Amino acid sequence: MGHCLGEEYKNMVERFDRMRRKRNIFTYEIDISISYTEAENAFDTATKFTDLIKEIIKRDNPQEHFKF
Repeated sequence: MGHCLGEEYKNMVERFDRMRRKRNIFTYEIDISISYTEAENAFDTATKFTDLIKEIIKRDNPQEHFKF
């Protein structure tokens, strides 16, 4: 996914992928926990990621509009 968004968003995509892997371990294994701070940071990163995608869609296709 990082190659689609460009080099400037590479860190965000990599962080999002690490969170995805950790969530997968958390879901299927018992030996891992997630702190409140990690959960807040994950939510913030997800919000930034969705905002980025909405901006790209708005820029590339201004007629598209999402209501969230």
